[in-house]
Amino acid sequence: GVDPGSIAEVLALLKSIRDRGVTLVVIEHNLEALTGIADRLIAMTLGKKLADGAPKDVMADDRLGRPYLGGDDAAA
Repeated sequence: GVDPGSIAEVLALLKSIRDRGVTLVVIEHNLEALTGIADRLIAMTLGKKLADGAPKDVMADDRLGRPYLGGDDAAA
């Protein structure tokens, strides 16, 4: 996790590295922050893959909020 005051700077650095053709694996809870630089997002909960694909598709996945908001299927 990156503190909110530094996130823009860190994302700019990651983008510059990515733009040089380097593949990055970033573990970050703030998926929205990564949507601007990621070609692919994988959202996980409890060690299991919840969603995988293009950032816009992962962020639109209805299952994404369940593990964080609770509910009967939070562990699904």
